[in-house]
Amino acid sequence: MDLVSVSSERLQPLPQDPSKPLPSPSDDVLWLEEVSEKAKRGVVEAQFALGQYFFEKGQYRDASQQFELAAHRGNMQARYQLGVMFYDGKGVEEDSVSGGVRPLFPPVSFTRSGQSKGFHFMMEVVENARHGDAHLVPSAQYNIGRAFFQGFGVRQSDEEAVKWWTRSAEQGKDPGSVRAQNTLGMYYARNENVNAKESFRWHSTAADNGHVESMTALGLMLASGQGCAKSE
Repeated sequence: MDLVSVSSERLQPLPQDPSKPLPSPSDDVLWLEEVSEKAKRGVVEAQFALGQYFFEKGQYRDASQQFELAAHRGNMQARYQLGVMFYDGKGVEEDSVSGGVRPLFPPVSFTRSGQSKGFHFMMEVVENARHGDAHLVPSAQYNIGRAFFQGFGVRQSDEEAVKWWTRSAEQGKDPGSVRAQNTLGMYYARNENVNAKESFRWHSTAADNGHVESMTALGLMLASGQGCAKSE
């Protein structure tokens, strides 16, 4: 039962810390002037907020410049967001980020070397996230699993992909974790590595956490008795 190709999934977007919501970008002139002035003075939070403002406005090149400044100052959210931008090819070029801040999941047209540095960039988010950045970890783990699955910046390995997706999935209700649960459900439904019981288990977990696609898959599995007793 090949419900959905795993590779059709998108990268997990920037997660938010419920206790520290992202600044709300505003079209208010005074807000923009104030944040821009603080960003020029080197206030990391302002650089990230301004980058997020540009990102949501679709001004990706301006966004990447601000995210780079914040990333160099150790802002993990900026590093994460830069990684997503490189993967999607938004406002960045292979050599546009200097000083060792490199992309994650760049398009296939990027060099293998750039892809490898990008992979290690996202690994850095996982390995160096402090308490205030802990909300980034499940989503970063999910994305690392995608890197292994797709072979971006690292040798392709389903085994490693499953390992990282499982690490993310086991962390519960975090958006990145739920995405990983759904992805594992789809992975184990693929014809080449079908494991109906594991597929049912992970779709059940994702469905319990509100993932609509897994709810649909679970209904189909219950109706056909795949990985579970057939529902009458």
